[in-house]
Amino acid sequence: MVSPHLLRDLRLLHRVLCPNAPKASQSSTLGDLFEPVFAQSTRRAFEALELLCAELAGADDPARSPLASLEPFETASANLGVRARSPLQPGQLVCFYPGRIFTSEAQLPPGDQLFTNEYDNIHLDGKAWYPAAWRQHEALTQRPPPHLWHGNRLAVGNLLNHPQPTQLPNVAPMAFAWPGWQQLGIESPAFWARLVPHVEVGDNGRVARTPSGEAGQKATFPAWPHLGLAFFALREVEAEELLLNYRLSPPFPSWYSPVDEDALDAEVERHL
Repeated sequence: MVSPHLLRDLRLLHRVLCPNAPKASQSSTLGDLFEPVFAQSTRRAFEALELLCAELAGADDPARSPLASLEPFETASANLGVRARSPLQPGQLVCFYPGRIFTSEAQLPPGDQLFTNEYDNIHLDGKAWYPAAWRQHEALTQRPPPHLWHGNRLAVGNLLNHPQPTQLPNVAPMAFAWPGWQQLGIESPAFWARLVPHVEVGDNGRVARTPSGEAGQKATFPAWPHLGLAFFALREVEAEELLLNYRLSPPFPSWYSPVDEDALDAEVERHL
């Protein structure tokens, strides 16, 4: 059975990623929505990764990049949050979700930064994963270790907060297919490997795969076998915190308020 929240997300994403297509109706099925949304998500991820590769190679200046400019900050509740420093447009790829990948729910560690990519049936643990570009930022220097630094400055989806009762989400998640390094047209896989912010954990709890290949094997940098997870702006965003609907199941923790889905639908429609 298809989760109702997946259909809701896909309808919203269809509006912002496929603006020239006929509007999805309440009767639209997962099959109707997934293919065009996934194609757009994968295309935009490819374009973002091309630009990120150029930044790592020194060919492009991040300060002049069309990609999102993001910064960490301490929220009023002393949580770490992520804020947009540059204007974001509806449908723009904002960030990726990093972390350890678990293919079995039985393997999962306890934690509050776990995310399930339901399109690929994998689980992501983003606890303590931070972009190296933020290493010296004061919002992180005060945070206790451990810190696992990675090379993708947009892989900060693990730090997004759920909206307060008076707020609405401004991003939504969608799966995408990771391109191989050869597809990006680069001469070496080194930059690509720095941009894949994942390791896969095996049944024994140890790292079984990195972007260079299976643990203990020669580094061949094969295609990454799992779908990635990206977050896309649902409306225009400027100098605001990025907020994600956590979609928790009851019983809810005291800090959590479910999102008004009808209000979110109206908000997205109003900004298009």
